[in-house]
Amino acid sequence: MAINQIAKIGLSSLQVIYYFENLFILTIVLWVNWKVFIDLRIDDFTTS
Repeated sequence: MAINQIAKIGLSSLQVIYYFENLFILTIVLWVNWKVFIDLRIDDFTTS
């Protein structure tokens, strides 16, 4: 019984870590894409 509880807690902890890792990566990807988009828009205004 105790081993099953530890296994469940361990699994859920790994899932939480995996979730936050993916959320962190997604945030970075979105931020970089947004920054590139804004930089391109600024270039459009400065070159025209």
